Amino acid sequence: MKQLTKKRRADPAIESIKQTWRGFIAVYPKLLLICGLLIAAQQLTAQETAEIQNFWRKSYIQADAGKTGLGSQGEKAVWTVEKIANSTDVRLKHVASGAYLHAETDAKFPAVGAAGPGWLSAMWIMEPVAGTNLVRIKNKWRSLYLHTETGALEMGAVQPGWLSAQWQIYRSSSISTTSSPSTTAAETMGAMGSGTFPDQISAPLKQIIWRINIAGNLSKSMDAGKTWNDLNKKLAYVSAINNTTAWGINFEGKIEQTLDGGTTWRTTSGLLKQISGVDDKIAWGVNDKLEIYRTLDAGFTWSKVSGVAQSISAVNGNTAWALNVGDIWRTNDAGKNWSQVPGKMKSISAKSFDQGLGIDEQGNLKSTVNGGKAWVSVANGYFLSAVAYADNAGYAIDNNLKLIPIAFGWIEKEAIVLTPAAPKNGYLMVFNEAGYVATIALTYTDAAGNVLKNDQIALGSYKQYDIPSSAKNIVLKVEGVSCIDPLGMEVKFASAADLKQCYKVWGTIFSTEWGSLGCF
Repeated sequence: MKQLTKKRRADPAIESIKQTWRGFIAVYPKLLLICGLLIAAQQLTAQETAEIQNFWRKSYIQADAGKTGLGSQGEKAVWTVEKIANSTDVRLKHVASGAYLHAETDAKFPAVGAAGPGWLSAMWIMEPVAGTNLVRIKNKWRSLYLHTETGALEMGAVQPGWLSAQWQIYRSSSISTTSSPSTTAAETMGAMGSGTFPDQISAPLKQIIWRINIAGNLSKSMDAGKTWNDLNKKLAYVSAINNTTAWGINFEGKIEQTLDGGTTWRTTSGLLKQISGVDDKIAWGVNDKLEIYRTLDAGFTWSKVSGVAQSISAVNGNTAWALNVGDIWRTNDAGKNWSQVPGKMKSISAKSFDQGLGIDEQGNLKSTVNGGKAWVSVANGYFLSAVAYADNAGYAIDNNLKLIPIAFGWIEKEAIVLTPAAPKNGYLMVFNEAGYVATIALTYTDAAGNVLKNDQIALGSYKQYDIPSSAKNIVLKVEGVSCIDPLGMEVKFASAADLKQCYKVWGTIFSTEWGSLGCF
């Protein structure tokens, strides 16, 4: 992937300012956090009502009349755990009030209230406590932990052994839930040590299912989910090949592999946020910059593949399906070329270049045998995840977090044929991997007149614009917020014909950079 970099400017005035600010930042390191407060909204996925109990004091996190505290079980203690897509972070929403737990207004006492999807102060990191089903809950913005050391619900620095900073998350029994959509018989996920609930599964065979719950505890079933064996391992993501071999990603983004059923694990090279294993040698993965990588030697080396994606499902060393903002793509030449698949999905599990099982944007299960030209309706309802272990069978997790065996059969006469969308004449995409917020101004002229679009994106976020076929005089400008060194990115296009350009910005407020980024 070639990268075009802007020409650097040597301005004595700017160099002088840089020196002054370098000294200032040494004293006030939190200044850089200001540039990260605004973050583009991320799609929220698996949600579940839960009650959060302190392990030491046995009391629950509550919210009442706009204030947080500790108390007993009940409606005041019921929260929705909103998992952020492609991330181990969560948001905690109080069910009774609809308010979010956040650390925006106080560094000691957490609050509840309205919070934008991108508020770092309303994002929490669940850190597994080694050897237990417990977690520590850390605020993403302030890097402080929830604890009850003084008897109240507070935030602060904690020691690794503090029981007051360890929490147990239970599925809530204090509110009712809707019934599961009708497919084949549903099986509730077997208990694993305590009431913590599942977050991700990988099923290479009908009888073999690997599972991670929200606390990061890894377990395995060898009887189709009836019973579970705790593997005494913490992971953020797992992709199993069979009963003995699996790939995993830990909470630091490091890649691990087991060849003995989960007893021992080897750390490979590289950092990823999602992985799809093919066998003990081959795997594909996506990192937090949406870049795609592939290994053919058991993770000792990883090669970058063209394109960007939020998740990937690999079939073999050459074939994979990828999702990017709901769009489906597939490759049959190891990522050298990607073709778009009709339709929109939020999850995909591929079995071949033409066969796939997916969840559409409404949560319904669909399958295809012809590369998405037609999709078969498998089951309606709302499903959180699905995985195919055979050409006509798999498992899904419904909105009640029940494990559902599914059979889909690939029956073409029942296919729901999607009307192909009108061809997109062009698009522009900007990805931010910088330590500052970037502002975007896009202008062009089309049949309706002059068009102006303004947006902001923070670290790890991106914005894609579809450009209509009639657009002329297209100008894209990007600047960094509160940056000492102006970014000054500006690109122009006469028309939208064959326009397909992707860019990224990086650097710091003292040294901004931008360049081209490979697109599908």
